[in-house]
Amino acid sequence: MKRFLACLLLGASTTVYAQAPDAVIEAAASMRDRALEENRAYDTLTSLLTEVGPRFAGTPGDAAAVAWALRTLRDAGLHNVRAEPVEVPRWVRGEVEVEITGPFPQPLVALALGGSVGTPDEGIEAPVLMVTDPDALRALPESEVAGKIVFYNRRMEREQDGTGYGRTVRNRGEGAAVAAQRGAVGVVIRSVGTSNARVAHTGSMRYQDAIAQIPAAAISNPDADTLQRQVDSGRQVTLRMHLTSRMLGTARSANVVGEIPGRGPRANEIVLLGAHLDSWDITPGAHDDGAGVAIVIEAARMIGAQRRNPAYRCSTSDRTCVATSTSTIRSTTRSTRLTPQS
Repeated sequence: MKRFLACLLLGASTTVYAQAPDAVIEAAASMRDRALEENRAYDTLTSLLTEVGPRFAGTPGDAAAVAWALRTLRDAGLHNVRAEPVEVPRWVRGEVEVEITGPFPQPLVALALGGSVGTPDEGIEAPVLMVTDPDALRALPESEVAGKIVFYNRRMEREQDGTGYGRTVRNRGEGAAVAAQRGAVGVVIRSVGTSNARVAHTGSMRYQDAIAQIPAAAISNPDADTLQRQVDSGRQVTLRMHLTSRMLGTARSANVVGEIPGRGPRANEIVLLGAHLDSWDITPGAHDDGAGVAIVIEAARMIGAQRRNPAYRCSTSDRTCVATSTSTIRSTTRSTRLTPQS
Protein backbone atom coordinates (compact mmCIF):
# COMPACT_ATOMS: atom_id res chain seq x y z
CA MET A 1 0.00 0.00 0.00
CA LYS A 2 0.99 3.60 -0.30
CA ARG A 3 1.89 5.68 2.72
CA PHE A 4 -0.82 8.01 3.93
CA LEU A 5 0.36 11.48 4.89
CA ALA A 6 -1.91 13.80 6.89
CA CYS A 7 -0.53 17.28 6.35
CA LEU A 8 -1.74 20.43 8.08
CA LEU A 9 -0.25 22.89 5.68
CA LEU A 10 0.01 26.61 5.33
CA GLY A 11 -2.01 27.12 2.18
CA ALA A 12 -2.93 23.61 1.07
CA SER A 13 -4.87 23.23 -2.15
CA THR A 14 -5.66 19.58 -2.85
CA THR A 15 -7.15 18.08 -6.00
CA VAL A 16 -8.15 14.42 -6.03
CA TYR A 17 -8.69 12.16 -9.03
CA ALA A 18 -10.02 8.74 -8.06
CA GLN A 19 -10.50 5.53 -10.02
CA ALA A 20 -10.38 3.07 -7.14
CA PRO A 21 -11.36 -0.61 -7.00
CA ASP A 22 -14.79 -1.48 -5.54
CA ALA A 23 -13.25 -2.92 -2.37
CA VAL A 24 -11.50 0.35 -1.65
CA ILE A 25 -14.68 2.36 -2.26
CA GLU A 26 -16.63 0.04 0.06
CA ALA A 27 -14.00 0.36 2.80
CA ALA A 28 -14.02 4.14 2.46
CA ALA A 29 -17.82 4.25 2.59
CA SER A 30 -17.80 2.13 5.75
CA MET A 31 -15.35 4.49 7.46
CA ARG A 32 -17.37 7.49 6.28
CA ASP A 33 -20.55 6.06 7.82
CA ARG A 34 -18.81 5.36 11.13
CA ALA A 35 -17.39 8.87 11.18
CA LEU A 36 -20.85 10.35 10.66
CA GLU A 37 -22.19 8.34 13.59
CA GLU A 38 -19.49 9.65 15.92
CA ASN A 39 -18.48 13.11 17.10
CA ARG A 40 -14.71 12.75 17.06
CA ALA A 41 -14.14 15.22 14.23
CA TYR A 42 -16.45 17.74 15.89
CA ASP A 43 -14.61 17.25 19.19
CA THR A 44 -11.29 17.85 17.41
CA LEU A 45 -12.65 21.06 15.90
CA THR A 46 -13.95 22.18 19.29
CA SER A 47 -10.51 21.55 20.78
CA LEU A 48 -8.80 23.65 18.09
CA LEU A 49 -11.20 26.57 18.48
CA THR A 50 -11.16 26.49 22.29
CA GLU A 51 -7.48 25.86 22.95
CA VAL A 52 -6.02 27.90 20.09
CA GLY A 53 -8.60 30.14 18.43
CA PRO A 54 -7.34 32.62 15.81
CA ARG A 55 -4.07 31.38 14.28
CA PHE A 56 -2.95 33.94 11.75
CA ALA A 57 0.29 32.91 10.05
CA GLY A 58 3.39 34.16 11.85
CA THR A 59 1.61 35.11 15.09
CA PRO A 60 1.70 33.48 18.55
CA GLY A 61 -1.65 31.89 17.67
CA ASP A 62 0.00 30.22 14.70
CA ALA A 63 2.75 28.79 16.94
CA ALA A 64 0.09 27.53 19.36
CA ALA A 65 -1.72 25.85 16.47
CA VAL A 66 1.45 24.05 15.38
CA ALA A 67 1.97 22.74 18.93
CA TRP A 68 -1.70 21.69 19.07
CA ALA A 69 -1.44 19.87 15.74
CA LEU A 70 1.70 17.98 16.77
CA ARG A 71 0.00 16.78 19.93
CA THR A 72 -3.30 15.96 18.19
CA LEU A 73 -1.74 13.97 15.34
CA ARG A 74 0.30 11.95 17.85
CA ASP A 75 -2.81 11.30 19.93
CA ALA A 76 -4.55 10.15 16.73
CA GLY A 77 -1.90 7.44 16.36
CA LEU A 78 0.02 8.79 13.39
CA HIS A 79 3.71 8.03 12.93
CA ASN A 80 6.68 10.30 12.30
CA VAL A 81 4.73 13.38 13.34
CA ARG A 82 6.84 16.45 12.71
CA ALA A 83 6.85 20.17 12.09
CA GLU A 84 8.58 21.20 8.88
CA PRO A 85 9.72 24.85 9.17
CA VAL A 86 8.61 27.39 6.59
CA GLU A 87 8.91 31.14 6.24
CA VAL A 88 5.69 33.12 5.82
CA PRO A 89 5.12 36.75 4.87
CA ARG A 90 4.00 38.71 7.93
CA TRP A 91 1.15 41.13 7.25
CA VAL A 92 -0.55 43.23 9.94
CA ARG A 93 -4.15 44.29 9.41
CA GLY A 94 -3.92 47.33 11.66
CA GLU A 95 -6.82 49.72 12.04
CA VAL A 96 -9.29 50.88 9.42
CA GLU A 97 -11.70 53.77 9.12
CA VAL A 98 -13.92 54.23 6.10
CA GLU A 99 -16.56 56.96 6.07
CA ILE A 100 -18.76 58.82 3.65
CA THR A 101 -17.85 62.49 3.95
CA GLY A 102 -20.44 63.84 1.54
CA PRO A 103 -23.16 64.51 0.68
CA PHE A 104 -24.51 62.74 3.78
CA PRO A 105 -21.67 61.82 6.15
CA GLN A 106 -21.80 58.35 7.70
CA PRO A 107 -19.20 55.93 9.11
CA LEU A 108 -19.04 52.53 7.41
CA VAL A 109 -18.15 49.11 8.85
CA ALA A 110 -14.98 48.03 7.05
CA LEU A 111 -11.96 45.70 7.11
CA ALA A 112 -8.70 45.99 5.25
CA LEU A 113 -8.35 43.37 2.54
CA GLY A 114 -5.56 40.92 3.22
CA GLY A 115 -2.23 42.10 1.93
CA SER A 116 -3.40 45.68 1.45
CA VAL A 117 -1.03 48.56 1.94
CA GLY A 118 -2.01 51.32 4.31
CA THR A 119 -2.93 54.90 3.52
CA PRO A 120 -0.80 57.93 4.36
CA ASP A 121 -1.06 58.91 8.03
CA GLU A 122 -3.65 61.53 7.21
CA GLY A 123 -5.71 59.07 5.17
CA ILE A 124 -7.11 59.71 1.71
CA GLU A 125 -10.32 61.43 0.66
CA ALA A 126 -11.62 61.33 -2.89
CA PRO A 127 -14.76 61.12 -5.02
CA VAL A 128 -16.36 57.69 -5.38
CA LEU A 129 -16.67 55.86 -8.69
CA MET A 130 -19.10 52.93 -8.48
CA VAL A 131 -18.68 50.01 -10.90
CA THR A 132 -19.76 46.39 -10.96
CA ASP A 133 -16.44 44.63 -11.53
CA PRO A 134 -12.94 45.04 -13.04
CA ASP A 135 -14.25 44.51 -16.57
CA ALA A 136 -16.66 47.43 -16.18
CA LEU A 137 -13.80 49.57 -14.86
CA ARG A 138 -11.54 48.68 -17.79
CA ALA A 139 -14.26 49.86 -20.17
CA LEU A 140 -14.14 53.41 -18.77
CA PRO A 141 -11.72 56.10 -19.94
CA GLU A 142 -8.80 56.51 -17.55
CA SER A 143 -9.79 60.15 -17.09
CA GLU A 144 -12.98 59.00 -15.34
CA VAL A 145 -11.03 56.77 -12.93
CA ALA A 146 -7.97 58.87 -12.09
CA GLY A 147 -7.98 60.29 -8.57
CA LYS A 148 -11.11 58.36 -7.54
CA ILE A 149 -11.84 55.75 -4.89
CA VAL A 150 -13.35 52.86 -6.83
CA PHE A 151 -16.36 51.16 -5.23
CA TYR A 152 -16.85 47.62 -6.59
CA ASN A 153 -20.51 46.97 -5.99
CA ARG A 154 -21.40 43.46 -7.08
CA ARG A 155 -23.67 41.57 -4.72
CA MET A 156 -22.87 37.90 -4.26
CA GLU A 157 -25.78 35.68 -5.24
CA ARG A 158 -26.79 32.63 -3.23
CA GLU A 159 -25.98 29.52 -5.24
CA GLN A 160 -26.03 25.95 -3.96
CA ASP A 161 -22.86 25.11 -5.89
CA GLY A 162 -20.95 28.21 -4.76
CA THR A 163 -20.69 29.77 -8.22
CA GLY A 164 -21.96 33.08 -6.85
CA TYR A 165 -18.75 33.36 -4.84
CA GLY A 166 -16.59 32.62 -7.87
CA ARG A 167 -18.27 35.34 -9.93
CA THR A 168 -17.89 37.96 -7.20
CA VAL A 169 -14.51 37.26 -5.60
CA ARG A 170 -12.66 38.74 -8.59
CA ASN A 171 -13.49 42.17 -7.22
CA ARG A 172 -11.48 41.35 -4.12
CA GLY A 173 -8.61 39.55 -5.79
CA GLU A 174 -7.80 41.77 -8.76
CA GLY A 175 -9.87 44.88 -8.14
CA ALA A 176 -7.15 47.03 -6.57
CA ALA A 177 -4.58 46.25 -9.25
CA VAL A 178 -6.98 47.12 -12.06
CA ALA A 179 -8.09 50.31 -10.31
CA ALA A 180 -4.50 51.41 -9.63
CA GLN A 181 -3.51 50.78 -13.24
CA ARG A 182 -6.19 53.24 -14.29
CA GLY A 183 -5.18 55.91 -11.78
CA ALA A 184 -7.48 55.29 -8.81
CA VAL A 185 -6.19 56.15 -5.32
CA GLY A 186 -8.12 53.55 -3.31
CA VAL A 187 -10.67 50.73 -3.47
CA VAL A 188 -13.62 49.60 -1.41
CA ILE A 189 -15.61 46.50 -2.28
CA ARG A 190 -18.98 45.14 -1.23
CA SER A 191 -18.17 42.21 1.06
CA VAL A 192 -18.01 38.90 -0.80
CA GLY A 193 -20.78 37.14 1.09
CA THR A 194 -24.56 36.94 1.32
CA SER A 195 -24.97 37.92 4.95
CA ASN A 196 -27.02 41.02 5.69
CA ALA A 197 -25.34 41.43 9.08
CA ARG A 198 -23.37 44.63 9.51
CA VAL A 199 -20.08 42.74 9.49
CA ALA A 200 -17.40 43.16 6.82
CA HIS A 201 -15.91 40.05 5.19
CA THR A 202 -12.18 40.06 4.69
CA GLY A 203 -10.17 38.04 2.19
CA SER A 204 -6.94 38.18 0.25
CA MET A 205 -6.17 40.53 -2.61
CA ARG A 206 -3.28 40.70 -5.07
CA TYR A 207 -1.13 43.48 -6.41
CA GLN A 208 0.76 43.33 -9.69
CA ASP A 209 4.40 44.11 -10.29
CA ALA A 210 5.12 47.53 -11.78
CA ILE A 211 1.65 48.82 -10.82
CA ALA A 212 1.12 51.19 -7.91
CA GLN A 213 -0.20 49.61 -4.71
CA ILE A 214 -3.31 51.35 -3.39
CA PRO A 215 -5.23 50.67 -0.17
CA ALA A 216 -8.22 48.33 -0.37
CA ALA A 217 -11.00 47.55 2.10
CA ALA A 218 -14.27 45.63 2.24
CA ILE A 219 -17.44 47.16 3.65
CA SER A 220 -20.42 45.23 5.00
CA ASN A 221 -23.40 44.58 2.77
CA PRO A 222 -25.71 47.01 4.63
CA ASP A 223 -23.02 49.71 4.41
CA ALA A 224 -22.56 48.96 0.71
CA ASP A 225 -26.30 49.50 0.32
CA THR A 226 -25.95 52.87 2.04
CA LEU A 227 -23.08 53.91 -0.21
CA GLN A 228 -24.94 52.72 -3.30
CA ARG A 229 -28.03 54.74 -2.40
CA GLN A 230 -25.98 57.90 -2.05
CA VAL A 231 -24.26 57.31 -5.40
CA ASP A 232 -27.62 56.53 -7.04
CA SER A 233 -28.98 59.88 -5.81
CA GLY A 234 -26.93 61.55 -8.52
CA ARG A 235 -24.95 63.68 -6.08
CA GLN A 236 -21.17 63.66 -5.91
CA VAL A 237 -20.20 61.22 -3.14
CA THR A 238 -16.84 61.46 -1.38
CA LEU A 239 -15.22 58.85 0.79
CA ARG A 240 -12.41 58.95 3.33
CA MET A 241 -10.18 55.92 3.99
CA HIS A 242 -7.60 55.50 6.73
CA LEU A 243 -5.76 52.15 6.94
CA THR A 244 -2.68 51.26 8.97
CA SER A 245 -2.19 47.79 7.43
CA ARG A 246 1.39 46.96 6.46
CA MET A 247 3.92 44.23 5.73
CA LEU A 248 6.53 43.32 8.36
CA GLY A 249 8.81 41.07 6.39
CA THR A 250 8.70 37.35 7.13
CA ALA A 251 8.12 35.11 10.12
CA ARG A 252 8.75 31.46 10.94
CA SER A 253 5.97 28.90 10.94
CA ALA A 254 5.65 25.22 10.10
CA ASN A 255 3.72 22.62 8.17
CA VAL A 256 2.70 19.73 10.45
CA VAL A 257 2.93 16.25 8.95
CA GLY A 258 2.07 12.78 10.23
CA GLU A 259 2.27 9.42 8.46
CA ILE A 260 0.55 6.06 8.29
CA PRO A 261 3.29 3.72 6.99
CA GLY A 262 2.47 1.65 3.93
CA ARG A 263 3.22 -1.97 3.16
CA GLY A 264 3.98 -4.01 0.07
CA PRO A 265 5.67 -2.96 -3.17
CA ARG A 266 3.96 0.46 -3.26
CA ALA A 267 4.85 1.36 0.33
CA ASN A 268 6.93 4.38 -0.65
CA GLU A 269 4.21 6.00 -2.73
CA ILE A 270 2.07 8.64 -1.08
CA VAL A 271 -1.60 9.52 -0.73
CA LEU A 272 -1.85 13.02 0.68
CA LEU A 273 -4.63 14.36 2.90
CA GLY A 274 -4.25 18.08 3.47
CA ALA A 275 -5.87 21.08 5.13
CA HIS A 276 -4.58 24.51 6.07
CA LEU A 277 -4.00 25.02 9.77
CA ASP A 278 -3.91 28.79 9.96
CA SER A 279 -6.91 31.12 10.01
CA TRP A 280 -7.77 34.76 9.70
CA ASP A 281 -6.76 37.06 12.53
CA ILE A 282 -10.33 38.19 13.18
CA THR A 283 -11.90 34.77 13.60
CA PRO A 284 -11.19 31.40 15.23
CA GLY A 285 -11.53 29.84 11.78
CA ALA A 286 -14.19 27.23 12.47
CA HIS A 287 -15.07 26.82 8.81
CA ASP A 288 -11.92 28.16 7.15
CA ASP A 289 -10.26 25.79 7.63
CA GLY A 290 -10.81 24.32 11.09
CA ALA A 291 -13.44 21.94 9.73
CA GLY A 292 -11.01 20.74 7.07
CA VAL A 293 -8.31 20.17 9.69
CA ALA A 294 -10.69 18.11 11.83
CA ILE A 295 -11.86 16.04 8.85
CA VAL A 296 -8.30 15.27 7.74
CA ILE A 297 -7.23 14.24 11.25
CA GLU A 298 -10.27 12.02 11.73
CA ALA A 299 -9.85 10.41 8.29
CA ALA A 300 -6.21 9.67 9.05
CA ARG A 301 -7.05 8.33 12.52
CA MET A 302 -9.67 5.96 11.12
CA ILE A 303 -7.35 4.70 8.38
CA GLY A 304 -4.58 4.10 10.90
CA ALA A 305 -6.91 2.42 13.40
CA GLN A 306 -7.76 -0.47 11.08
CA ARG A 307 -6.44 -3.85 12.17
CA ARG A 308 -4.31 -3.92 9.05
CA ASN A 309 -3.55 -0.86 6.99
CA PRO A 310 -5.56 -0.94 3.74
CA ALA A 311 -3.79 -2.11 0.61
CA TYR A 312 -4.93 -2.39 -2.96
CA ARG A 313 -3.35 -2.85 -6.36
CA CYS A 314 -3.86 -0.79 -9.46
CA SER A 315 -3.98 -2.60 -12.77
CA THR A 316 -1.39 -2.02 -15.47
CA SER A 317 -3.95 -0.08 -17.50
CA ASP A 318 -4.85 2.01 -14.44
CA ARG A 319 -1.47 3.12 -13.22
CA THR A 320 -2.91 5.71 -10.82
CA CYS A 321 -5.70 4.90 -8.38
CA VAL A 322 -5.46 8.14 -6.46
CA ALA A 323 -3.40 11.15 -7.46
CA THR A 324 -3.17 14.40 -5.53
CA SER A 325 -1.45 17.71 -5.89
CA THR A 326 -0.81 20.35 -3.29
CA SER A 327 0.46 23.90 -3.35
CA THR A 328 2.91 25.21 -0.77
CA ILE A 329 3.28 28.41 1.19
CA ARG A 330 5.54 29.84 -1.47
CA SER A 331 2.72 29.83 -3.98
CA THR A 332 0.55 32.10 -1.82
CA THR A 333 2.84 34.89 -0.72
CA ARG A 334 0.20 37.51 -1.39
CA SER A 335 -2.54 35.79 0.56
CA THR A 336 -4.13 37.73 3.39
CA ARG A 337 -3.68 34.97 5.83
CA LEU A 338 -0.44 34.98 3.97
CA THR A 339 -0.82 31.28 3.50
CA PRO A 340 -4.33 29.92 2.86
CA GLN A 341 -6.47 31.06 0.01
CA SER A 342 -10.29 31.27 0.50
